[in-house]
Amino acid sequence: MLNLLSNVAIQDTKAAGNIVYLNNIMEGVDGAATFGYSLEPTAVKVDDNQTQQFKHDHTFDIRVLQGSSADLTKIKVIDAGNNPVRVSGYSPNGFFVIDEPAQLTYHSQYDSVIADRILVTTTGVNGYGGTAPGVKLPVYAGDNLLAVYKVNSGSASYLNSFDQADSGTVTGDSMSFASGDTVLSRPIFFPFPGLSVIGLVNITTGTSYSVSITALDSAGSVLSSISDNFTGTGVKTVTGVLPASTASVQFEITSGTGTVVFKQPAIRLQGSTFSL
Repeated sequence: MLNLLSNVAIQDTKAAGNIVYLNNIMEGVDGAATFGYSLEPTAVKVDDNQTQQFKHDHTFDIRVLQGSSADLTKIKVIDAGNNPVRVSGYSPNGFFVIDEPAQLTYHSQYDSVIADRILVTTTGVNGYGGTAPGVKLPVYAGDNLLAVYKVNSGSASYLNSFDQADSGTVTGDSMSFASGDTVLSRPIFFPFPGLSVIGLVNITTGTSYSVSITALDSAGSVLSSISDNFTGTGVKTVTGVLPASTASVQFEITSGTGTVVFKQPAIRLQGSTFSL
């Protein structure tokens, strides 16, 4: 379970550079807000009058007590155009991501404390859904940012966001790829410049290779990478700070010499107590 969300970002998917930032009200700054989340299952009757859940309605409820006029303008543009949005946030111990395009509804001065209300809603199947290779959770809350996505083959618990269709080959709970090749995870919306993150991966076969967390801007262009070179096997980590203009991140492994086999890739908040 996640602790209190610290920061949340909302992206207009029709104008990727249009990103609204909200901070938990305990921060006491412009854009201060409270956040709530609810999930409502929908079931159908099947044989013998039993019921079976087949979808979930997700609602992310935001009450903004104080916001900048610039952010308010962005929210109104999204609401007026019925533009789908993505949401990303973090707490001291993990991430909250709505990566499937969701619907935003804005209500001005919702209650007696003159709080504006923003509802972000989406409906998804139970568990992972979507079309391969982009099979993912519509809403994710957990301590590994890569777990938003699931691979075509193998184990979602170990190869999050890496896919058989890329340069590598999935076998069981591992992926292998050839000398000189690079495998990339799916990029994930996470626009928090200045945040310290850590990348971890368990290398079971490898001679020389590099491991990176790559930061992308809202147009998908590479800004920079948090990267290091390694040799041999074992759990390898890279740590660093996301650069200015970061809109999304992805995990990258490049083989310098020889075949590389890996499992358990993860992007986590620096300072997390989790270990592979």
